[in-house]
Amino acid sequence: MKRLIFLYFLLLKTSVFGNDTLNFFKPYLLSNHPLGVFTSRINHNYNYKPSQYIVEFTISRGNVWLPNVESKLPNLKSDRDFLSNYVWHDRNWQMESLNVSDYNSRLMYCDGVLSTYYLSFKSPLSKLFDFFTNIRSTSLDGGNTPYSLLTNDKAIEWFHSNIAGGNDAFGRNRTEYGNALLSYKDVNNNEITLKNRSFLMSEISSYLNYYPKLNYKNIFFNLSSLTSISQIKKTWHFDVGILGSAVKKFKWNKNYIDWGVSSGILFPSIFQTQKVIINNTNRLFSAETHFNLRIPKKKNNAYILGVNIHMQSNFHSMKERKYNVIYREDVTSHDHHGVSHLTRWTSGCTVIVGYDWKKTSINAFFREDFWVDNAPDVQVGWGIQRKF
Repeated sequence: MKRLIFLYFLLLKTSVFGNDTLNFFKPYLLSNHPLGVFTSRINHNYNYKPSQYIVEFTISRGNVWLPNVESKLPNLKSDRDFLSNYVWHDRNWQMESLNVSDYNSRLMYCDGVLSTYYLSFKSPLSKLFDFFTNIRSTSLDGGNTPYSLLTNDKAIEWFHSNIAGGNDAFGRNRTEYGNALLSYKDVNNNEITLKNRSFLMSEISSYLNYYPKLNYKNIFFNLSSLTSISQIKKTWHFDVGILGSAVKKFKWNKNYIDWGVSSGILFPSIFQTQKVIINNTNRLFSAETHFNLRIPKKKNNAYILGVNIHMQSNFHSMKERKYNVIYREDVTSHDHHGVSHLTRWTSGCTVIVGYDWKKTSINAFFREDFWVDNAPDVQVGWGIQRKF
């Protein structure tokens, strides 16, 4: 009899633990980067096993402030070597004194609130596989209330002036608040532009996920392949990628802790009909870690607190940082980020709160970039998931 009672509670504990770990809670958290809206992005997956049938929808809004800056890229090696001896804010004067005329230019400007609308359908295929289909679209506006209470220009500058950063910390007061324009020109003078109330179908993607039967001390693994098409100037390009994740689960008193790490590589534009060069490295690496604390309540409801740290590799070659000449007539100490952040890794931290009841989950999140690139500066969002 004692053995039967022990077995019953053991099975009960295992069942509860299994129910709480069927899905790793993580909404769509990627940044609304002004170049990222024109290419596919890896959305890391931390599930332990094939998903249930799930429909997920997320809206996020991020304020982007990248002043209109030109990046001059000399073509001659001798000019590059000469300019590499100077810091970025001295190179323009040195370039003029040397009369460098053989160079290409890249221009980047973005001022406004970029919004992402993410719709995902998840379905199991077998005991080892599932399949995700995702649609991501983007819009640009000036950040008008009540839709951008935390991400409009006035709210952000009030925070900098009164709490942290100082008055006009990033030179935003040189222009009017509430502008909406994204303009990018590559080294071949191909240009893309988004204006106020522009709407873009950014990505249609699919993930095939594999969950091997590997479980070492409650550590689980998965592998995924990504195929996607993205849109630039009403033309499409084809992207592929691979990624993998490892997840460790704990039980702490009556709560559950999930911790995952993931990395992946995206090969953008392996086939394209457009000419604009968004990425000249031919690949985008990404890595992130995610932590969840799940606090069960009555009737299988639960509160969820999460922290996500995400990093993505540079859009443009890091070698350009050694010699590129950043130019703007009234350049400030922050302005160079408009183009310089494209030649190094970008990163950000997101805090998530969620509530799970029955077959529905809701969440809200707040994201801040680590390097003060303002691409975006502050991003907030909310989402809902429904299981079937």
